[in-house]
Amino acid sequence: MLRLLKSPDLDEKFDLPREIRRSAKRLERLDETLGLDLSERSPERALVVCSERTSRKWAPRWLKQLGFDVDLATTGARARFFIEAKAPTLVIVEAAMRDTDGGRVYSALLKSLDDEGPSVVVVGAGRGDVVEATAQGAVDVSRRPIDWRLVSRRAAVIAASRRAGEAVDRARKIVGRALDELRSTRELLERKADVDSLTGLPNRRVFTSVLQRAFSAPRPAGSEIAVLYLDIDNFGSINECAGRDCGDEILRAMSRRLTRCFESAELMSVRTTGLVSASLARIGGDEFALMISNVSSTEHLKPLFERFTSELSQPYEVCGSKYYVSTSFGGAMYPSHGQTAEEVLHHAELAMLEAKEMGGGVQCYYDPSLNEKANQRVSLGRDLRQALERDELALHYQPLIDRVSGKVTAVEALLRWRHPERGLLLPDDFLSVAESEALMVPIGRWVLREACRQLREWMDAGVEPVRMLVNVAHRQLTHGDLPREVEESLSASGLDPRLLELELSERGFLGHGLNVLAALRKLSRLGVSLAIDDFGTGESAIVYLKQLPIDALKIDRSYVSGGGDGEGNATIGSAMVAMAHGLGLKVVAEGVETPERKGVVEAGGCDELQGFLFSSAVAGDQVPRLLNDLNTGTHSVVGREAK
Repeated sequence: MLRLLKSPDLDEKFDLPREIRRSAKRLERLDETLGLDLSERSPERALVVCSERTSRKWAPRWLKQLGFDVDLATTGARARFFIEAKAPTLVIVEAAMRDTDGGRVYSALLKSLDDEGPSVVVVGAGRGDVVEATAQGAVDVSRRPIDWRLVSRRAAVIAASRRAGEAVDRARKIVGRALDELRSTRELLERKADVDSLTGLPNRRVFTSVLQRAFSAPRPAGSEIAVLYLDIDNFGSINECAGRDCGDEILRAMSRRLTRCFESAELMSVRTTGLVSASLARIGGDEFALMISNVSSTEHLKPLFERFTSELSQPYEVCGSKYYVSTSFGGAMYPSHGQTAEEVLHHAELAMLEAKEMGGGVQCYYDPSLNEKANQRVSLGRDLRQALERDELALHYQPLIDRVSGKVTAVEALLRWRHPERGLLLPDDFLSVAESEALMVPIGRWVLREACRQLREWMDAGVEPVRMLVNVAHRQLTHGDLPREVEESLSASGLDPRLLELELSERGFLGHGLNVLAALRKLSRLGVSLAIDDFGTGESAIVYLKQLPIDALKIDRSYVSGGGDGEGNATIGSAMVAMAHGLGLKVVAEGVETPERKGVVEAGGCDELQGFLFSSAVAGDQVPRLLNDLNTGTHSVVGREAK
């Protein structure tokens, strides 16, 4: 940029004002900051309007030496032509020059130019010309006589100042655009920070904020604000089996259904705060929250729960399949159950967890006792993490009896926890905690190794070989390397793979993914048997029986024990046995507790029987004697222990 201001042969005789030098340096720094390179601009174009021969000779010479491209005009008409055709940035005109009409050329130029036109410099002016030219807008006026060397230097300063102004204007525009973009980006980020990207619903932060405002607003006497916490039961299994894309589609579909329900007439009749946009939010992975104002009692919410349950239980057709999900609702009321948004929302979540422990698909309201239960759950999870290290886990074993021979053919390994303070805990007491704490894989690995080790120990002690049944959690198939762990356990114990049978819950096959099917096929190739446990409690395993490498079905105890509709269940149980045998599968009847039920399942054709009629689960050191007594017919059951 300073190239036009530097001329070695003139710098010694003429020094630019200090402020102009400073402005030039500041402009250079501005160029660097904004990424502008004004030094690469094309040369400045100057138009000299003069009629005097000496001026026509020296003006172009000195101006060109300072880097100008120069045009020369001797009449006002010619000057206007050059201005329109070549758009000079600087016009230098002699004050003494007269046009044919007698008017001053620079006066005509100044009147015809706009703000974006060239800068006009008047040279050779008299006293009156200085006042007139300055008043009419000339940027510079010099008196007679004309020193074109000095005029050229002043022209260079004017050109540099003009460029500096243009650079500042451009910088101002660039900064303005950048600020506009920053404002737009900030507004977009603020909107995104308030909205769940998957469903488009408000997120937890917004919902909490709106709750607090609603709590602070006036409300009718005797009314409360209901906060509902919704969670999809077993949604993790859907993600694991069908994939996260399908899970996301279900979440989007559920948000649309909730929105429709929330805009229904029934809900509008109990909502008075006007905070409709924040009354429904997605606050977690598969968790939604709802706020309903002006509720006099929880009884008023029953029709709403029924509508929610009916709408959400309809099948979701995504990824080419139908999926059925159930939801658990937890509720808390303001001000009865808390004074802040976070407190009430937390209590609603505790109620939801209680609903899930009740089996899911139900609603539950907050009770102060849930706090203690939650604390116990946290404590139990902490203790369970240490149980493996402290050797507190144990296996008990329940026998399976052959229907024809009456002999023991297998034992099922059942997990127990010798808690140092709570005593012997059964799986129902802690497996849900193990799942929430992501401990199913390490616990399952320990069960598998211990069961194989124990069977080898019995065999080394002279016990006749029997099959060992080991329960496998679905998470072991999806988040572990079960085939490798089975192979390592068999190798370490030296067991024949045919002596190991793995039991998987029917619910674990819901929409089984390719990774689950591949793992099952690897296990089958190892030579171990595979069985579906609690058959009849799920919704989809029948469809996959031909596809899965299954060897046995264990009919759920509800079809054996006579609970509920005894005759109907027995009929269904017989149909299951016939279907399994038609597929070449072995059938085990669980829950055989009375001689009458034993007769029914034997008549139905079950291959093996298991239940308290034969024995409860016993510790490993009692198994050799138990097997001997059962095989010789001398065993009698004393007490019962849940499976």
